[in-house]
Amino acid sequence: MEGKCERTNFVITFCNAKIISVAMPDQAPIPVSFMMLFSGGGGEALVPVRSTTDRAAVSIFYAAETKLLNRTLSFIVAAGMLALLSIVALLLFWRAVNS
Repeated sequence: MEGKCERTNFVITFCNAKIISVAMPDQAPIPVSFMMLFSGGGGEALVPVRSTTDRAAVSIFYAAETKLLNRTLSFIVAAGMLALLSIVALLLFWRAVNS
């Protein structure tokens, strides 16, 4: 139905799309969102795809196939940074409590 990607600070790209079923037009559109680091859409078409094992699972081909490695690494980097920040915050809290 509609989709767009927005790049922020030349580092993070957020993509949002709404997928509507051709077979069931009365069904509500399914929102799909994903994030990528250090990569942009480059004008790539946001083509909807459906899982062969779970018919309710839909995504964007660009997110599911083309940029899957980038999205996986983006998740690992973001989770690692969050974990590191949490550890630093806990160490600072522990130091403040013990002083």
